[in-house]
Amino acid sequence: MSASSTNPIPSRDEGGFTPFEQFLRQWGKPLLTAEEWAASAPDVFETAEGLDEFLSWYRAERQKNFG
Repeated sequence: MSASSTNPIPSRDEGGFTPFEQFLRQWGKPLLTAEEWAASAPDVFETAEGLDEFLSWYRAERQKNFG
């Protein structure tokens, strides 16, 4: 019996993280939320509307790709 059949990797853990996100967290590099990322680079967005547009797009893409 292979290790993969005895210990399948779930698509999401109890916290809602993918295996890749879990891997990154194990290395002590917490993932940024869209809001944290945007706040860490405020000069990227020229206006509040630009930030809102990005956040709307980001959330829609994340929902589409990660459920």
